[in-house]
Amino acid sequence: MKKFFVSFVLIISLLFNVFADNKQAHKELREVFENYGLLPELIEKGFNLKKLDKLNTPEEIVNYLQPFFKDENGMPLDNHGWLYVEDTRLSVDMQASLQIDWSDEYGSKDELLKKGYKEDKIFYYPYFNGEWKDGYRVGKKFMGDLLPYEFFNEPFAVENENTLYCGLCSFYEENDTYYNKIKSSKKKYLVLDISGNRGGVDASYRKLVDAIKKMKPKKVFLLINQSTFSMGDYCAFYLKKDLLNIDTVLIGTPTRGGVSACKGNEHKISFDDFTINTSLGPATYGEYHLMQEGIGATPDIYSSSHEESMEIVKNLTGGSNITLPVEIFVW
Repeated sequence: MKKFFVSFVLIISLLFNVFADNKQAHKELREVFENYGLLPELIEKGFNLKKLDKLNTPEEIVNYLQPFFKDENGMPLDNHGWLYVEDTRLSVDMQASLQIDWSDEYGSKDELLKKGYKEDKIFYYPYFNGEWKDGYRVGKKFMGDLLPYEFFNEPFAVENENTLYCGLCSFYEENDTYYNKIKSSKKKYLVLDISGNRGGVDASYRKLVDAIKKMKPKKVFLLINQSTFSMGDYCAFYLKKDLLNIDTVLIGTPTRGGVSACKGNEHKISFDDFTINTSLGPATYGEYHLMQEGIGATPDIYSSSHEESMEIVKNLTGGSNITLPVEIFVW
């Protein structure tokens, strides 16, 4: 009887410790969501904070959270946030990238509209394959897994007789040298390459805008792709607006669709036999909000590769070839 009683006490003690540990973990997970900027949208979709307290396995937690992070069109609600279960590699799907589903329709915009295609639902891109061809090609944007993309790892600036070509892989203080080059340049055109730009801080972007205004180029060509993200995405969306008197042309593919500077503090939450890692944006974003997550900036001219973008720039500026001082990687 004594052995039974000791065993019983040990079992109860173990269960209590598991419960206590998971109780603390549930509290921490709940606090992450209580401070999450999109909590009102999640609640409107039926999300219940108390429900989290009853979920004790990785599968239960992921399966419950998954449906809340897509809108009615399948667009990600938060391209900046992430939540995954470390031990079992389960994740809540919050992120995706923009891609284009092409049709074989070509023609002028008027011809395509007469055929029933609708602008802003189906997008029209001037088609270029070494020469301008048939006016426009029809393509529809959709969300999917991140495709291989081209990017470079360090900023650079090169020029030819009429063009300054500047590549920025992020928006941080390391760009200040290149902003000074832009500011002092007397070239006719500025090519700003933010292909694969992973983002950064607003202050750096504002310095860029000021530098371009002081340069006063005749035209700015902005190179983008499906991995241009965060502050890079913001630049693709708003550079035209911020450069009111300077013609700005976007070349490439739709950007990934992560405009806001909302990435939150990272939290590691330990349950009894698994760990959850999260990074969800706080309740206040300053001037930014998630309303443009998953939308992506649309290029004025579609280009299927970095090499093709360079050809387009050469064609539009009438300048000689520019040799880049950095390697272009494919990820």
